Amino acid sequence: MVAAAGISHWSFIDNDPSLDELERNATEQVTIMANAGAELIILEMMVSIDRMKRLIAAAKTTGLPVWVGFAVGGEAGELEDPHVMSLRTGELLTEAVQSLEGQGVDLINIMHIGGCCGTEPSHIVELAKIDGVR
Repeated sequence: MVAAAGISHWSFIDNDPSLDELERNATEQVTIMANAGAELIILEMMVSIDRMKRLIAAAKTTGLPVWVGFAVGGEAGELEDPHVMSLRTGELLTEAVQSLEGQGVDLINIMHIGGCCGTEPSHIVELAKIDGVR
């Protein structure tokens, strides 16, 4: 059994902190979780590349493995084009995955694929075509 600690940056009320404040707060969170016995950090529901990178930087301060999970689809979860996967902010999923190069991320997870939030099996087929996603 592995004890995982999860954090996210997504806000339902659109009251996002600045990038610097986000990283400071996340560093404090992951430090508390690591000291409490977490064995890996999971960054869940990543919807913004810039914010994700700040959370990765915070998570890496623990020395623990870091997993990243992306939330795909439009604001309501739907996908405008079944051949183009994007984060909820509209940033392309391919760009988000490519931005992880050199970040030291141990696992990438594409969340809500296969029938949830407006996605269908055809989206999984397109996802499999992204270089580096397997």
